[in-house]
Amino acid sequence: MIDDSDQMAWLHSDDRLALRSDCLLRMMLAFGRELSANGEPVHSTRGIYGACHDYVSHGNKDASGIIAYYLSNLETYNPTGDQAADL
Repeated sequence: MIDDSDQMAWLHSDDRLALRSDCLLRMMLAFGRELSANGEPVHSTRGIYGACHDYVSHGNKDASGIIAYYLSNLETYNPTGDQAADL
């Protein structure tokens, strides 16, 4: 069995939770209100949260880069076509 309690404690520390919250706020303001012609969200909430989680998990200390991170990995977090069905 792998003991990942130190990693989990780091990831869920007050500083990391506050950073994740700041990232989510920035992402929702930037992409959360964007709707397609049929009224569906253009960017999935799962993808937005996943990008924020990964951004924080990679050790970033400042939310200022979250938008660029998300856009550079858009196909990972907001796939289209057949890939979207897997989410």
